Amino acid sequence: MASSSSTPQLFDLVILGASGFTGKHVLKQALKFLKAPSSPLRSIALAGRSPSNLSRALQWASGPNSPPTDIPLLTADTSDPDSLRALCSRTRLLLNCVGPFRRHGDPVVAACAASGCDYLDITGEAEFMERMEARYHESAMESGSLVVCACGFDSVPAELECCSTRYSGL
Repeated sequence: MASSSSTPQLFDLVILGASGFTGKHVLKQALKFLKAPSSPLRSIALAGRSPSNLSRALQWASGPNSPPTDIPLLTADTSDPDSLRALCSRTRLLLNCVGPFRRHGDPVVAACAASGCDYLDITGEAEFMERMEARYHESAMESGSLVVCACGFDSVPAELECCSTRYSGL
């Protein structure tokens, strides 16, 4: 059965905050995996407050090649719950690069947990992670959403120290 043209496309991944410092680097890495034969990543979209900033980030991350023309730029704002719910309805996985998380992360986790969309972020803010687990564990369990914090960047130095300590014989 053909899908209706009014049905929004479902993306494998949406990168929220792709125009920020870390978001651009995440995007650059995601582009390496997009449509690679062994990668499950087939479709991505970029989301943020400014489509023009997202376009510039895509240009930067694609360099020196031309940017892909099939990556949608979606408008979403952490202060607009409706935009976040709409975003979650269009993706399997939302990767949140919008910080500081203590200020901007809660509404994103709430939208994911309510919708069943899986959530990853790059935070290293321990208080934020603890608060999100306490607040959204039950609703995420009910909807089937996986909520995973600290998937890199801020958390990498602590992980490296743990590895260093483990292998130093202490």
